Amino acid sequence: YSRAGVLLFQLAVFPLCVFLFLEANVKVVLFGKLRLYNTIDFCVLTFFYSYVLQSLLKLVFSQAQRESSSSLHPYHVASTLLLVFQMGRVLHCSTDAIHSYATEIKDYRKDIPQDLMELIYFLDEDLGHWIIFSSYFLLLSLLTACYPIGYHVKDGIPSPLLPAASGLVMGGTHAVAVIESSHWWIGVLGSCCMLAGCWLRRSTSARNPLLHFSASASLSLVICLILYKIAVGSFQQPSELGGVLHVAK
Repeated sequence: YSRAGVLLFQLAVFPLCVFLFLEANVKVVLFGKLRLYNTIDFCVLTFFYSYVLQSLLKLVFSQAQRESSSSLHPYHVASTLLLVFQMGRVLHCSTDAIHSYATEIKDYRKDIPQDLMELIYFLDEDLGHWIIFSSYFLLLSLLTACYPIGYHVKDGIPSPLLPAASGLVMGGTHAVAVIESSHWWIGVLGSCCMLAGCWLRRSTSARNPLLHFSASASLSLVICLILYKIAVGSFQQPSELGGVLHVAK
């Protein structure tokens, strides 16, 4: 398998494993202040995404491209999207920790002004998720569209199985994520965005693991959204139904 295929596998599978672990320990609180969920989300996944996405950027863009002085060069756009993605994660993780402390670990809802609670909720559930998902899907689309055409000419054509399977996992995971965020429509827009990147690089489909990944992720995301809607009858958050593991049963 290609280096890109391995990175995409890590990008899809590791967050899923962390998510399932946290889902099984959702009520664990550290030091009486922070949920285990918030701690690992911020301290582990933030650095994981930084490492994997930076590695993909170095793989897709050559040294000369990374040193380009043009601020509109795709590499600089991709780097900016990665920065925005991490900023969104920091915003979401921080406000989610405050929100969960004020409403779950403690119950200060009667003591905190309503408009302040609404602001915390907006930063946590709305703005944070808008920034995270939009920048992430745009970044994947851009990397797919910019993957070098002749990258695997010397090494032969890599198997599409690993990136395609990784995309299926990623799509399913993010279907649950966008539903839990109450913004399922972002998943639909994200799928369209990734498919646009695939269309721009359709002539290199046999040699582009990112195309296999993005295409299967897009289809998986939409299909999982449809199946969830059929099974549950709405896009009600899994946490309101007892958690993802409970819904799966």
